[in-house]
Amino acid sequence: MPPEKAPPKVHQLVVCPIGELTTAFGPREVIAQGNKAAAFGWFRLRALASGRTVDVPYSIFVELRNGLIAKYHFLENTFDVAATFRTSGSWQMHTDGVTHDVPATATSTREQ
Repeated sequence: MPPEKAPPKVHQLVVCPIGELTTAFGPREVIAQGNKAAAFGWFRLRALASGRTVDVPYSIFVELRNGLIAKYHFLENTFDVAATFRTSGSWQMHTDGVTHDVPATATSTREQ
């Protein structure tokens, strides 16, 4: 279903910009059935602290009750978001039993 065909409260949540740092925003697809909907898209985020800009994919699941959003789950690439705001320091990532150092100069995988 095109995003503009989503239930009004879902449309308001997924189509409206999400803050002053968002410079572009676009849902790609909305799937709705009864009182539930899922939306998939992207938003362009600009971090004022670092001056970096990144396109972040997202997905959101929404459940409505009495025409209002009763529950939602918002998923985004948090590594890309954190790397966009990062101005100094280093990180360690633990995956599959292995520790990886992430240098302070690491940037988002989707940086503009």
